[in-house]
Amino acid sequence: MNNTNTFEDYLKDVHEKDYHGTDDEMLDAFNAWVERLDASEILQYAEDCVAELNARIKTLMPSMGAKT
Repeated sequence: MNNTNTFEDYLKDVHEKDYHGTDDEMLDAFNAWVERLDASEILQYAEDCVAELNARIKTLMPSMGAKT
């Protein structure tokens, strides 16, 4: 998640890690994968995304870590 700016970017990174198809089909496969996620999976991915963003913030601004 090095350059992730949105939750969608994060989900694309997650999907890409397990994707084994062609580049031409990747977007369609991503959209189908997202459509199959249930609410609890989306919430878990959102929590994971926020945790990774918080970790990035702490490495960029170590003094912010003490305030969270």
